[in-house]
Amino acid sequence: MSTKTELRRRLRAARTRLDAAEQARRADQIAAVLQAHIRPTAVVAAYRPMTGEPDVGPFLTAHLARGGTVLLPRVVPGPARRMEWIPWTPETTMRRSRQLPLDEPAGEPAALEVPRDVDVMLVPALAVGRDGVRLGQGGGYYDRLLGPGPETGEDTVDAGPAGIDAEPEGADPEGAAGPERIAVVHPEELLSAGDIPVEPHDLRVARAITAQGPVRLDLTG
Repeated sequence: MSTKTELRRRLRAARTRLDAAEQARRADQIAAVLQAHIRPTAVVAAYRPMTGEPDVGPFLTAHLARGGTVLLPRVVPGPARRMEWIPWTPETTMRRSRQLPLDEPAGEPAALEVPRDVDVMLVPALAVGRDGVRLGQGGGYYDRLLGPGPETGEDTVDAGPAGIDAEPEGADPEGAAGPERIAVVHPEELLSAGDIPVEPHDLRVARAITAQGPVRLDLTG
């Protein structure tokens, strides 16, 4: 098993080899997959991509157009590594983050509480294992926000062949605790169970999205 440092170095290097045209093609495919999976009126907490990360921007624009709500994070200055969440539209002013190599939304934080009032969280990741283990960039922001382990709500939609959903789905069923957590990765970043080292604080997710479709992950391993 590779260490997290080795995995991150290899995965980041692979992302630099994706050209702009391929990134854009995958972004459009991801948008189509997410629109089929997420109900139109869902409250979605998402992210702005760092270099090479799967771009969910086309989906966010489409989701707003069909009546949804989108929130994007902004890092709160200080040692706590905490995020606040800002309502986003294509007209939102974006400013370069002082902490991370990405743009963040300006404006006032949302009245909604994240993650409590969110239906779906699109979680950035460098990779995700078939066992639901997520490899992040190393900052720990999402581990702190969502806590270790998978969401506690039960997902009642059965997976079809190769883990692809047999039918589209929205947020977790009524009564499930917290939002559905979806790791968004490139197809080659979906790794085998056990490939990512696990620490007690690591976030796990029940589903991944790639440009090829949604994948149900096995959290029992």
